[in-house]
Amino acid sequence: MAAVIQFRNWCEVDLLIRPVLTHHMTDVEGLDSVDSFANRTTSQLREDIKSMRRAPDPNNANATIGVTARESMTIHRISKYGKLLILVQRTHTPALGTIPNLLFIGQFYDENPDLMEGDSYPLPPHPPKFNNRDGRIMMENIESWACTAYGYRGIRLDYIFRENSELPVAGDPGFLRADDCSRSIEEELVRRAAHTGAVFRRNNQKFWVMLHAVTHETDAYNHVRQFAPSLNGRAAYFALFAQYRGRGHFTNERQAAVRVLATLHWNGKARGFTWNTFISRLIGAFNDLELNGDPRSDANKVDVLLEKTVGDSSLSNGRSHITGDAVLRSNFQGAIDYLTTQVLAAGNDNTQRRNRQLAAFTRGGGGRGGDGRSGGRGRGNGATNRLQSNVPDRFSRNGILLNDGGYSNQIWREEFTQEERNVCLEMRRNRRNGGGRGGRGREGREGHGRGRGISAVHNGRADQEETKEENNNDGRGAGAGMSRRRRNTRDND
Repeated sequence: MAAVIQFRNWCEVDLLIRPVLTHHMTDVEGLDSVDSFANRTTSQLREDIKSMRRAPDPNNANATIGVTARESMTIHRISKYGKLLILVQRTHTPALGTIPNLLFIGQFYDENPDLMEGDSYPLPPHPPKFNNRDGRIMMENIESWACTAYGYRGIRLDYIFRENSELPVAGDPGFLRADDCSRSIEEELVRRAAHTGAVFRRNNQKFWVMLHAVTHETDAYNHVRQFAPSLNGRAAYFALFAQYRGRGHFTNERQAAVRVLATLHWNGKARGFTWNTFISRLIGAFNDLELNGDPRSDANKVDVLLEKTVGDSSLSNGRSHITGDAVLRSNFQGAIDYLTTQVLAAGNDNTQRRNRQLAAFTRGGGGRGGDGRSGGRGRGNGATNRLQSNVPDRFSRNGILLNDGGYSNQIWREEFTQEERNVCLEMRRNRRNGGGRGGRGREGREGHGRGRGISAVHNGRADQEETKEENNNDGRGAGAGMSRRRRNTRDND
């Protein structure tokens, strides 16, 4: 009786359900505990609510108890909350059954109704067939599949190969909490769902079906064949893990990671070897070391990063900045992000230098064609605005190369001072104002001339001499053509 009174108090005080309704639920409908609500399906609860709406009000003979929309929703949430407690092997207390927790649980299962009461849930396609040549990748494919597959009662199937089968779980972050203390029903289920009972048996069989499909007719099936009669997916997984991810494989993977770190370098010159590729391989090597029992500190990783980028002189200022920054010195990801801005800035600067040099050869003004009457063609000699090669590079206080643009908004706003932005703007104005005006071509002697401009990279005198010769040749050719036409006319006459 004391438990029923506590349940009523929780419903009335914490969940704000009217006393007349709570008494009817407990005394008439038999819903006197969280477990009793958990045993009701959604359709059964709807019928219970209809019955409560029609029940006479003991305090008013001419009225019924009725159930408000908010109370109806709360009743359904109590049921979902109770079902989840059973799955994660927890006991109800008012501290767990708060309105925010019930709201969070209710919204999750309202958005995923099949996870709570559905008999089955669509599974993703199975991973590829097992390949003995790279057992590590195959095991990772299996684990990734399990992290996206939901079994009976909506439990994610990676709980099947959870290391700890028994409770309590060491380091449990609390109800509805993931390891990072964020709210997560999925992580709560994976961490605490039982490895016994009907729910586990069905999900363990689902996991076995996938393992059978992946390993059957491969050499790996020899390691799991013995678990086929019992459909024991958990035992089959650990048999594969021992074979393909055991101590010997850990040693080989660690040695491979050490070799990568020994041979990996960045100088910014290798064709097809990008900065992203370099960073990806560096991080991958450190991750492999950590997975194989050899974790490295962030400070050590930063030391390796600085050592591996010595060959790129454009990053010298960035390396110096990291070395002198106490925060970046022990923040591997922060150091990567900082050097990435340096690489991007250097890449933009080099691209713009090439573009400006190309423009210096192609932006010179072309000459105007001759306006004589003998078909002469004029060529002009335009002036150019060549880049000065002796202008020293300038860097920001953070070691970023200053040029005339191409920076991201974040770098422009957060990394540069106003003085540094002014330098960039001045360089941009100089570029826009540069460039010469094309010369005027020489006129032809006779006829209607055609103009043709060329890039201003040749000597003006040579162009002029060439123009004279072309005009003379064009004139003689035109005169000879006219004489032939006149003779032909006389012959025809």
